[in-house]
Order: sequence, then structure tokens, then C-alpha cells
Amino acid sequence: MPRTGLNDTISRIFDTFVVVSKSRYAVVYDIFNHYARWSTNAVEFFGLSGEYIENADDDWHKRIHPDDRKNYEQRITAMIAGINQEAPMEYRAMDKNGEYVACSSKGTIIKDYSGRPAYLAFFITNHGIVSNRDPITDTDNLYQLFNELRQRRDRKQKSVVLVIDTIRFDDINRTYGYSFGNQLLKAQADLFSNLVKSDGKIYRGDGTSLVAITGSLSLDEVRRLYSRMREQLKTAFYVAGTRVPVSIAGGIVVVENFALDEHTIYTSAKYALDVSKDINHGGLVVYHNEHQEQNARRIELLDAIRADIMNRCEGFYLVYQPIVSSKDNHMIGAEVLIRWKSEKYGEVMPDTFIPLLENDSVFFELGNWILEQAFNETRGIVAVFPDFMLNINLTFMQLERSEFRTTLMELLRRTRFPVKNLTLELTKRCRDMSREHLKSQVDFMKSLGSQLALDVEDFSSLDLLRLLPIDLIKIDRRFLRDIDKNLVNQYIVEAMSGFARNMNVHVALTGIENAEMLGFVRDKFPADSFQGYYYSKPVKIEELKKLPLYHTN
Repeated sequence: MPRTGLNDTISRIFDTFVVVSKSRYAVVYDIFNHYARWSTNAVEFFGLSGEYIENADDDWHKRIHPDDRKNYEQRITAMIAGINQEAPMEYRAMDKNGEYVACSSKGTIIKDYSGRPAYLAFFITNHGIVSNRDPITDTDNLYQLFNELRQRRDRKQKSVVLVIDTIRFDDINRTYGYSFGNQLLKAQADLFSNLVKSDGKIYRGDGTSLVAITGSLSLDEVRRLYSRMREQLKTAFYVAGTRVPVSIAGGIVVVENFALDEHTIYTSAKYALDVSKDINHGGLVVYHNEHQEQNARRIELLDAIRADIMNRCEGFYLVYQPIVSSKDNHMIGAEVLIRWKSEKYGEVMPDTFIPLLENDSVFFELGNWILEQAFNETRGIVAVFPDFMLNINLTFMQLERSEFRTTLMELLRRTRFPVKNLTLELTKRCRDMSREHLKSQVDFMKSLGSQLALDVEDFSSLDLLRLLPIDLIKIDRRFLRDIDKNLVNQYIVEAMSGFARNMNVHVALTGIENAEMLGFVRDKFPADSFQGYYYSKPVKIEELKKLPLYHTN
């Protein structure tokens, strides 16, 4: 029961402090009396004894994961002592079902009249719950977008879906800073909303894209709307008093076929956006008018892939390519790669189906299946070779989802795979998400004890080394082609590998095809490991264990 005197004071503070959502909880803690008030959504989710709790520090601290508890308590003690805590606390807390969820806390100290710390008021963010509102643009997110498309399909309402994105948003971040980039994205969303008005609704897509759905505007009217937005962004666009010329690209899908699901519609619009970026220099691309026969096969193939993923990833299997130490030529790990085979399409190579899935939310499910399958298949290898490292590529769709954290922890727990033997690789698409979110996800993965690798396909990728605690860069195999004859590639690899070494980051060279190439790069570049067909093509786990490399590990 609430203690009357304490209750009045703590409730006044709580009422001014609390602004809660589905995934955020407010807490006000009386430091002297060890008494706290919790928001009702926290009471429900964590199964607390009530809104007002005696001995609140003990009650809450015992819910913190044992591995995180010491750091959590040290941070709280430091806050009370007046030591500024800029970064949020990251930890795992037990819910009412006894399962741990990833959380973070950010708080402030409230002092009494004598200047002593009296109350600790803080928010807890539950990263296992997905909010339906994007905090940067203040628009609904992809989940709401998919709900709207699904409802319009069920009602058989014709729609026009327009997706826009800034060309080379990374350059803006590097020039003006990431905080400015977020302001720019918010300003773009506001402009987009003002142009669409009541004729449609704006959503935050993946990365830095924005999406409009309209049922009242014709295709020609949407074309004109895009032209107006493109012109305003180029000539008269101001953010925080700074004029910023912005170039955008755009893709459109006209939804008239109500047999298509919402994910296929969105993926098709993103495909048109990519064509606009890469080929049309920002000119609007209408998906349903471009290459009809090719697009029909593409949608058919995408539907087949999605159906197999939803059917427990039927037809998918894993292969592994050895990673070899540059010091002694022993296998030190393997990269896991995905393959797909269907009765109708036969063996479909990843460079065909991965681009189809990159903009599809179902990629999240496939990525998680890869993690679990790889953990189970290689756990026995780790038992024999304790230093063996499993390298797994993370998809954009995994990292963008807040529940990825709890999913990863649950998969590690369920499979009993040792996280110290895990290297998680960030691919090129990961650069499309906000730097703040990417850093938060990377910091969390590092806190679990995993290694982080970065696929490097160009110099701009190396910019992430300033921001993220990367352990390893993997230099793309295209830089190794004809490297003994190609001076430009030699200079590029030398610069990249030298830069990484100066940053105390390990270097892996991929695409080693033959003994001559190996001899050339071994003598010329500071690499820690090699990977390529010279050692082995990607093979199934049973074949990996039969390789001579495996038995000399």
C-alpha cells in the first residue's frame, strides 16, 4: 500500500515526469526511503507487486540479469553520487514470465532543498517491444504501413504507393553531423506531409526512406507531387536555418492486383526506388510500367521465396567457407552462407534472391533462422576447437528491428552456443540506418561478448570505424581480382588494410583464388586472415568436417 506522506511527494514528481508508451516505462525512486512509483505498463509487463513498491531497489535489482547486475548497480551509484552518465544503461531484465528482455535506462537526479540527491527519475525502454511510431520523423513506421496496405487490399481499394529517399544521405551526415541528418529527415517528412495533405498518409520506411499511400490521387497527380517535392528540396530547402540542396530518388507502385500481399508491394516499390537511384539519377520510376514480363517473374519468384520462409524456411540450407590464418595456414573459423533450392526454380543463387529480400520484412525471419541453424550446426565444432569463430552476416531487417536483441539472446540461450565464438558481420545495407540506432545495436552485441566485422566495399565504409567498435574488416573480393596486375586495386587494398591496422582492427582478405594470388597478397599487405576458393568453395557442414583444413586445425 502507498505510504501517505511519501506518496504525495513522489506522485507529484511522477505526474510531471511520466510520458509513457507501449515500450517505455517511467519510474520515480525515493533514494532515502527506498520507495518507488512505477508506471502501470511496467507493473503489467514485469509482474511487479504494484505501482508503489517498498524496498524498491532490492525488488528491481534482483530482476536484472546476474551478468549485468554489477554494472547496473555501479551506474546507479555513480548517478546518485553526482557523476554524469551520458550514455543509457544497457542491461537485461526478467519479465513476468521469467524471460529476460533487453532494456536500457536513462535518468536524472532530483535534489532536495539542501542540495542533496533525493529522487532518481528515469525511463526504462523495453527493446523487445516494437513501437508503431518513428521517433525521428513522428510518422507511423513500417508495421503500420503494412497494416494499411493489408487493409486496403482486403477492401479491394486501389492505391498508389510512392517511396522516396535521399541520394547519398551518408554525405550529408558526414558533412553536417548525424544530429543534423535526423533534423533533415524530419523536415523532409514534414514537407512530404504538407504536399500530400489529406490525400494520403506518410510513413517512415526502412533506412532513410519515406513512403506515401494515397487512394485519391491519380498516377499523374503523384508524378506532379514528386516533381514539386524534388524541386523544393533542390532549390529552397532549409534545415535549422541552413540551406541544404537535397537530391532524392523515387519509386511508385500502382496497386490494382489485390492478390499481392503488402510485403511484395513494398518490395516492388523499393525496387523501383533503387532503379531511380542507380540508373535514372533520381527520375521517378513506376514499377508496374517497367519491364512487365521481367517484373511478373520477379514477383512470382519473390512470392515463392516468401512462402518457403514462412513455411519454416523450407528449401533453405547453409554452407560454410573456411577462414584461414595468415600466420600458419590453419582454419580459424568459417563464414556461413545461405542457399535456396525449390522444386519449381531449382537451385537459385544468392545474388538472385538476396536482392529480392533485402527490402522485405520477411528477411528478419530468414536471418534469425540462419542464426539458429548455424549455432546448432557448429556447436560441436566449437566443442572440439575452442577458438573456432563462426562468422554470420546480419541483415538490415534484423538490425533495424528492436526485438532483434531479445531474439539474439534467446537463440544463444536455446542453442547454448558460446557468444565468444561468434563474429557478426555488418553488410553494406547496414549503413542505410541511422547512426544512433546502428551504434546502439553494435554496442549491445559487443556487450554480449561477440566480435564485430565490417564488410568493406568502398572507402566510405571505413568511416564507420570512427563510430563503431569494429574488430575486423573484410575487404571485398572484387579488389583482389587481377591484383598482381592492377595497380589501382593494389593501392586501394594497401590503403584500406594499412588504415585498419593503424586503428588496431584486424584485416581479412576475401576472394583468394589461387596460390599465385595468395603469395602476392601475403607478401604485400598486412592481413590477418584469408578466405576464398583456393582453400575451399562454400560447403555443407558435413563436407566442412572432411576438409584437410579442418583436420589440421
